[in-house]
Amino acid sequence: MLSSAERISVDPILAKSLAQNLRRLADDIETGQREELYAPSVLEFEEGLAVCLLPHSTVVESENASALLSLISPKQRLVLARLIQGKSAKVIAFELSVSQRTVEHHIAAMLRTTKTQRMAKLLRLVHSRLF
Repeated sequence: MLSSAERISVDPILAKSLAQNLRRLADDIETGQREELYAPSVLEFEEGLAVCLLPHSTVVESENASALLSLISPKQRLVLARLIQGKSAKVIAFELSVSQRTVEHHIAAMLRTTKTQRMAKLLRLVHSRLF
């Protein structure tokens, strides 16, 4: 992320030109006039927007990960957030005031829902999301 000192102001005409060129590039990719190696992507952050060219496979992988992760329940999201922090099922159970077995059931349900067989693959799925 750029700090406020590193941010640059962009001329509105230049911004419009950039947007038009990105749209043209996206259209070329969709119509097959340009190879799909890289696709323009706009990522939204709290501080603003970022435009970058990403390999098409990365964008597809991110979209698939987001779709799968959208299927998990709110309780499972709480467990997942703590797993990402490296916490054990026992610690998570204590923090959420549930049994360790309940946490293990949430983990098993997430693995089934996301069609992953191991925790490492689930965490890799989480980290493959771009937005």
